[in-house]
Amino acid sequence: MQFHLYDEHLRIHQHKFGIKQPIYDDTLKQTELDLCLMPLLGFDLNGNRLGMGGGYYDRYFEDNQNTVLAGVAYRFQHIDKLFADSWDVKLHHIFTEQGHLIL
Repeated sequence: MQFHLYDEHLRIHQHKFGIKQPIYDDTLKQTELDLCLMPLLGFDLNGNRLGMGGGYYDRYFEDNQNTVLAGVAYRFQHIDKLFADSWDVKLHHIFTEQGHLIL
């Protein structure tokens, strides 16, 4: 997984799941981000998120202590307690239509 700065010259392709994304660049170093808005299917108030099961965000941020990780969700996506594995990275914030939660 990589994060790219978008401009009109960025080369984009559509991957097997139909999502358009930048073409992987072997020479690109891991980007240091201040904030990452992470996709999710569900979340709990312990900072656990239910993703799509690929572990891409967990691997990308496993050794990164400087990036604030936030989920954007609807309140109905709140789950009382999610099971978390040792490698799962935790969210610091959740933004819903009802407001901002600091975890």
